[in-house]
Amino acid sequence: MFITLQIKKLYSSIEKEKTYLNALFEFATEGVILTNKNGEIVLINPASLKLFGYEEADVLGKKIEILIPKRFTHNHHKYRDQFYDKPGNRSMGHGRDLYAKKEIR
Repeated sequence: MFITLQIKKLYSSIEKEKTYLNALFEFATEGVILTNKNGEIVLINPASLKLFGYEEADVLGKKIEILIPKRFTHNHHKYRDQFYDKPGNRSMGHGRDLYAKKEIR
């Protein structure tokens, strides 16, 4: 019985944390995009959708490179692979301009 109560409390705590993290993601004023190791978009927040002019269904499961101008995509997969091989904080575009494509509707 005691273990069951502990598990229920732990589960409740985890659910609260998930709700909090989801709210941070959904209501962030900056665009946030999460990809898997293959570069496929698995999560994208409303700020990103507004910034890029896409609907969520148009980008989920697609490669992140759909948001990058063609002239910059040739090396992007290498940068992505390097990140997944050695994850950590790094300045994206430090010392260079960053470009992206916007959907025109």
